[in-house]
Amino acid sequence: MPLGHVQDGDQSHEQSQPEESEKCAISVRAKVPGEWSNSCLSSRTVPILAILIIYTMFLQFQPSEPYLVPYLTRVKLISNEEVNIDIFPVGVYSTLFFTLLAAPACHFFSYRAVIIMGTFGKLATFSILFSGKSLFSMQITQITYGLGAAADLVFYSYIFLLVPEKDYQSMTSYTQASTLVSYMMAAELGQGLVNHGASLVTLLEITILSVAIACIISFFLPKEDSEAQEWGLLKINRLQRQVGSAHRLTFLIEILNLLAVVVYERPKY
Repeated sequence: MPLGHVQDGDQSHEQSQPEESEKCAISVRAKVPGEWSNSCLSSRTVPILAILIIYTMFLQFQPSEPYLVPYLTRVKLISNEEVNIDIFPVGVYSTLFFTLLAAPACHFFSYRAVIIMGTFGKLATFSILFSGKSLFSMQITQITYGLGAAADLVFYSYIFLLVPEKDYQSMTSYTQASTLVSYMMAAELGQGLVNHGASLVTLLEITILSVAIACIISFFLPKEDSEAQEWGLLKINRLQRQVGSAHRLTFLIEILNLLAVVVYERPKY
């Protein structure tokens, strides 16, 4: 083999090394079966991961959520029986309905569009909670809440359409971690404000502001590739089957709850 050809091959190999180093933007230490190995996030993944983390942090920052029942009973003056019988079951059925529609909606529109609609559904939920006064308006909040819950399912399928397969574990870990951190920060803030005498309306106002920011950020979410959309539909169908058992259990609990209320409220002769 000519020497010049070998030198050209060496030069091309040396030139390819900087390109590989440019692709590796953040090095992470991942656990593989039996050992730890070093992996890296590609330069294309890093900005996508950043916008997803910011989006989930604001979306899940809801300090009023643990105080929903006290808010309904104390501020909106709705009885516990109406909350358990007339309001919460609507949220269960609407979540199931929108979850079943998630895959067709992603097919005819896009994952990003469904996530944006779900984010605005959550904003509508808290806005109606703030301004609504009737029992019917509180039931509407459960319908919009179901839309937002179904969009959460779509979101965790959507993230796999944006990055290469080697970044799946890192994307899932970071987005789940940002969700849990946001939950914790919101809970700590809510508990601290309540302990210092803040009203439940104040917590709801903070929640509305945070979710409104998430609505703005949702327009900057990257759009998934059309080629990966069909594979994503298979992914979301598998997730729907996984949550199917949870929905059946929820329905069973609701039925038992209704039976218990009927027996308890039955006239005593």
